[in-house]
Amino acid sequence: MPGDPLELLTIPEVAARLHLSRGTVNRYVQSGLLPSVRVGRSRRVSRGQLRSFFETLERNGSIPTAWPSPPHARAKGPGR
Repeated sequence: MPGDPLELLTIPEVAARLHLSRGTVNRYVQSGLLPSVRVGRSRRVSRGQLRSFFETLERNGSIPTAWPSPPHARAKGPGR
């Protein structure tokens, strides 16, 4: 079904739609800016999440140039 918000896209498909490199899309996914799910050994992005991501970019007027640390790499407290 075209436009189905639950349709899952591969990273290369997302990159092609946004006219970005796969590496850039992977950084968005790893940073948590672009939500994804793991299917087997690969990552997939739902069409609905991609639309929300793009709408956020349109509202903000730009793509982030500084990448936040992935959630698992962030410090967990004062002892780290």
